[in-house]
Amino acid sequence: MSVGPKAREYAAWQDGLEDLAIACCAATPDGAGQCLTDFRDLIEGAPARELQNGLLVGGLSNPRNSDPDHVVLNLLGPDCSFMISRGQGGMFISSVCLPGGEEEATASGSSIALATLGALCIALVERAAARQQDFLPGILPSTP
Repeated sequence: MSVGPKAREYAAWQDGLEDLAIACCAATPDGAGQCLTDFRDLIEGAPARELQNGLLVGGLSNPRNSDPDHVVLNLLGPDCSFMISRGQGGMFISSVCLPGGEEEATASGSSIALATLGALCIALVERAAARQQDFLPGILPSTP
C-alpha cells in the first residue's frame, strides 16, 4: 500500500510529538522551557490547523521567558479536561482529554508542566492518528 505525502506529514508530526512526550517524562524541571519551545515548533508545523482545536496557543510566543506551569495550563482551553496529581516521590501525573477526544492521555514528569505537556503530546498524537485515516488509501474519511 502506497502512502501519500499528507499521510507521511501526519506520521512525521506524530513521531515528533511522541519523541517530545518521552523527553518530557525524562526531563528535569529546568528542561521545561526547552520542551515548551519544541512543542511550539511542532504546533506551528502541524499538518492541519484543526489539530489545535481546544488549545490556546497564543501563549507560546516566548515560552522560555514565562513560568512553564503557567504556560502549559494556559494552553488548555475551557473545553479541555485535565487532572494533575503528585506522588510522594515528587513525580507528577497529568491526564488530558482534548475536545472531541474519546479517552484521556496520561503522562508523568518531574513538574506540572512536563507531565501535562507530555500528556498533551500523547492526546495530540491520538487526534492526529484519527485524522490521518482520511489520507490512507482504501479507508473512508472519518466524520468530525
